[in-house]
Amino acid sequence: MKQLEKSRILSAKQVSMYGTGVIAAIQSAMQIEQANLPVYPRRKSPRVPLVVAGRVKALKKWRDEQVDRLALDPALICTKALMSSIAQQKPRKVSDLSAISDMKNWQIKEFGQDIVQVMRKVR
Repeated sequence: MKQLEKSRILSAKQVSMYGTGVIAAIQSAMQIEQANLPVYPRRKSPRVPLVVAGRVKALKKWRDEQVDRLALDPALICTKALMSSIAQQKPRKVSDLSAISDMKNWQIKEFGQDIVQVMRKVR
């Protein structure tokens, strides 16, 4: 119990309330043989065509410039998933961005023109 308290993973109150149960669960889990542990299937990421990968790279570069300029978290400006969607669809006009489901209206308004320019520069 002292080791659990020292770890500071749980508060003192949580240790007093749940400590015994947590230790029992850990000890029980430690008895399970490696072969009997659950194995979660790993999904392979879908292959992205090189052309799309190049577009994503260009969008990341643009996003990093915005991060430096605006001092915002990169995911707030444009998540990896959104960059991938944009790269796959390669919008030609700002209005094309509204067809991308993850794209927010404020992102289109603030960054739409820049994103379209980036997409026009890449293959």
